[in-house]
Amino acid sequence: MFQKKPSNVVKDFNQFLTNPETAKDEFCMEYAMENDEEDSTMNPADMALNHVQVLTAALNNAQVAADHAQQAASEAAAELASQSQMVGTAKVKLESIEDQLNAARVDFEATQEAAHKAAYSAQEAQKNAAEAAAHAAIPHQLDSHQLQFQSKASKQANEHESDDINSGEIDVSSNHNFG
Repeated sequence: MFQKKPSNVVKDFNQFLTNPETAKDEFCMEYAMENDEEDSTMNPADMALNHVQVLTAALNNAQVAADHAQQAASEAAAELASQSQMVGTAKVKLESIEDQLNAARVDFEATQEAAHKAAYSAQEAQKNAAEAAAHAAIPHQLDSHQLQFQSKASKQANEHESDDINSGEIDVSSNHNFG
């Protein structure tokens, strides 16, 4: 009867999974050789039953392998979907960060421009203030000299008036008779 060692069955099954055509051909050759060696007293019904059992086992093994392959494919599809979703989320976040970065760049450039304008305005204001101070100092110096001159002239006029007033008082008292 056709029986294999357990290690040979596992080896044959692995070979069947990786290359089913080659495994089937080898199985048929081994089976034919063993049938030739066996006593031909085995009746055709037993041989057919044996063939059915072998084919059923092969079919079951193939079904298990197909189920495993289907499970692996489902898991791979789920993993792919998950990773695709993560990539999509990452792209959205990246676009958001790029938008924020561009907005920050625009703000920074506007701030730099405003700072340059402010510095220029400050320089202009400082220059204008210096010019105004210089213009204000020149008339002030002239006014100071004029005030000193007017002050001297005023004093002289006041002294002169004071003499006139005093002399007039004297004249007034001398012209009146009280008596």
